[in-house]
Amino acid sequence: MGAEVIPVHSGSATLKDACNEALRDWSGSYEKAHYMLGTAAGPHPFPTIVREFQRMIGEETKAQILEKEGRLPDAVIACVGGGSNAIGMFADFIEETNVGLIGVEPAGHGIESGEHGAPLKHGRVGIYFGMKSPMMQTADGQIEESYSISAGLDFPSVGPQHAFLNSTGRADYVSITDDEALDAFKALSRHEGIIPALESSHALAHALKMMRENPEKEQLLVVNLSGRGDKDIFTVHDILKARGEIWMERYETLFAQLKNRQEGAFVPFVTLGDPGPEQSLKIIDALIEGGADALELGIPFSDPLADGPTIQGAALRAFAAGVTPAQCFEMLAAIRQKHPTIPIGLLMYANLVFSPGIDAFYAQCARVGVDSVLVADVPVEESAPFRQAAMRHNIAPIFICPPNADDDLLRQIASYGRGYTYLLSRAGVTGAENRAALPLHHLVEKLAEYHAAPPLQGFGISAPEQVSAAIDAGAAGAISGSAIVKIIERHLDEPQTMLDELKAFVQSLKAATKTA
Repeated sequence: MGAEVIPVHSGSATLKDACNEALRDWSGSYEKAHYMLGTAAGPHPFPTIVREFQRMIGEETKAQILEKEGRLPDAVIACVGGGSNAIGMFADFIEETNVGLIGVEPAGHGIESGEHGAPLKHGRVGIYFGMKSPMMQTADGQIEESYSISAGLDFPSVGPQHAFLNSTGRADYVSITDDEALDAFKALSRHEGIIPALESSHALAHALKMMRENPEKEQLLVVNLSGRGDKDIFTVHDILKARGEIWMERYETLFAQLKNRQEGAFVPFVTLGDPGPEQSLKIIDALIEGGADALELGIPFSDPLADGPTIQGAALRAFAAGVTPAQCFEMLAAIRQKHPTIPIGLLMYANLVFSPGIDAFYAQCARVGVDSVLVADVPVEESAPFRQAAMRHNIAPIFICPPNADDDLLRQIASYGRGYTYLLSRAGVTGAENRAALPLHHLVEKLAEYHAAPPLQGFGISAPEQVSAAIDAGAAGAISGSAIVKIIERHLDEPQTMLDELKAFVQSLKAATKTA
């Protein structure tokens, strides 16, 4: 829309400093500019303006809970930095005295540490930012730096409306530490597939605490999830990794190593059990010996709608050999035991996931060492039960990015996907006879902008120059399936020739990934 975003480098470079810089600029440009802020702090009328624009949160919440539950909640809970989302939630409930209003301030590393952002309960009244309100300040009145794991809560004061609600006792204000907020962030992400903002995670953490403290009490609570956690996933990942709570995943390790070597990834696809279990395991070994960076493996399915004749033939050969999903998992366990570091992904059809139970399927994947699952016939908007189960079992959910993806779909893929992003070269079904289209520069750029998992370009990749073109366009690598399966098909009666040719083919396409 043409807006200019100016970063702030003064002070702690957080919300407080952005507000200060905006006020400084406005003092010299008020004749031609408006001062606008999103927090419910500052001089009148700004807190009132923000409250009135935000009060739709509480209005819609009240209408929906009456419709769904037939009564008002016992409490509404919201995080409080400057206080905009909280006052928006509270505004329509203030006169409903049977509804508790609970604001949650950031306790940071703990109130006793002094590194927090909880001025309402642990500050002193002062004048700052054009308002009289509790704030964090030294004994002689200097404004102190606040702290929170969440930049949106890192503010040394709070809006005057919250100060009033606190002083009258209409609202209760509590505090939640970084660790408690992180636990809530992980819990909601793992169990519901919803990634909350770190700000909102503070409110969620207090709601969970209320439930733990009164497990026998029936409570109807509303938590205001005031933001999405897309912006926070890298912060959380780095913190948890530094603490040793998570390890580098195989895909992450792979892409980091390839970046250091200035190489892209080459990932072959084959169907497990084609042309039989024993030869199939030898094929996997040959692909890895040829230089495969990761594996994409299919479990044979009777009706593979996304696949062309070549991959359909692979499934038929596996069925003819008596291969079942149970045998495929036995093969996967053997592959993982022999090759402990290579990323292994499954390309599945939904019914094979649904039939044993979605959670049971992903649990089995975790047991045999699978790293990712792509369910080819489940669109992103219907993927919640699949991706939620995947995240519970530390399996990366992979999503297909079609060549005609719009901005909303790209954002969803970036938000929900892990491991890598499957970037389609073209529309249609698999097949080396359908050549890859031109590299999709615009999609690669957008996926990078939205911090999506690294894109691997697939469909129709059958020659080294196509691999090079994909990497030149910004893809992290390429996937080839039908061209590899054709080699298997050609040499069904010459098993050693098959393995030798597969190894040579992979070597040639892997060589094309080297950019240095």
